[in-house]
Amino acid sequence: MLLLIFCSLLTTLDKNVRVLTQRISKYVVMVVSDEGNATGTIIDRNTVVTAGMFPDKLPVTLITYDDNTIEGVVAGVDEFSGIVVIKTTESFNPPAGIKNPITGQLAIVYGNSLGTLGPVGLGIIHKDKDIYKIIVPLNPGNNGSGVFDMNGRLIGIIGGVMSPMSIRELVSLPKDLSLFYSGNIGIVIPYYHIKVIAGIISKKGSIRRAWLGVSLYERNGKVYIRDVVRGSPAEKGGLKKNDIILYIDRKKITSMEDVASYIKSKKRGDRIKIIVKRKMRKIPLNITLGQAAPPLKYRNLHIKGPETGSLKPQGSPPQGGGK
Repeated sequence: MLLLIFCSLLTTLDKNVRVLTQRISKYVVMVVSDEGNATGTIIDRNTVVTAGMFPDKLPVTLITYDDNTIEGVVAGVDEFSGIVVIKTTESFNPPAGIKNPITGQLAIVYGNSLGTLGPVGLGIIHKDKDIYKIIVPLNPGNNGSGVFDMNGRLIGIIGGVMSPMSIRELVSLPKDLSLFYSGNIGIVIPYYHIKVIAGIISKKGSIRRAWLGVSLYERNGKVYIRDVVRGSPAEKGGLKKNDIILYIDRKKITSMEDVASYIKSKKRGDRIKIIVKRKMRKIPLNITLGQAAPPLKYRNLHIKGPETGSLKPQGSPPQGGGK
């Protein structure tokens, strides 16, 4: 009896996935250029986004599910998140988007797998430390693949696949267990984040992100400076190793995430006031933030060149932990 119920559920799921695949196929395109190939996901009437290493103003060809070709151009790239914004004169019918993905919800990934558009796989959305992930079999060309819920709404796009080191760092998996996840945990850049980034790039062509230049650690509810990057805004502003960060612009600091999220909300050139505790003294410091370097948190799944499947890393590591 249980077997019959299980088989019935699988049959229903199979039918629903087939219908869903047909529906979402119109929202995803292949991105082909001299710099490489990837997947693009439509987010508004004349904008497609992908993720990878495409230079500004690069001409690209978009190939739709029904083999139509559309010419586009890279309007800008956010090196920090890896989002690439492509503009075209074509008028698309974009999907509805989800503002807040739900941990545990079932999702389908649709994209370009080695030159063919189609479903990549089903997976469960998981969030850990503000990073959304999905476990699906990923291949070169899957960067930029659309991640949809079971109603066809856009959750986000695949930004890359996490390395075993990043998995252990972000999920705290033991070394032996993390091997089972190697190459299968896709980073999902959420829809709401994509819309914000694409909007800024469409208007300004680039994004100016802030950088402080310290690495931190926590102990007993306090945030300590482990190291200060030489020549960084932190060093120039007077921060020192072993300082305890108490406040940033009147915001009480109790975790490293407090520091990271606050700096992330700023842009290059902004001035902030940091109060630290140093040898029993409270010291106020005024610091002008610098430009953040792009992180290397996961491998890019952008196919380099029209005929090769080599993986190309996304950006360079941030200095001082990227804060």
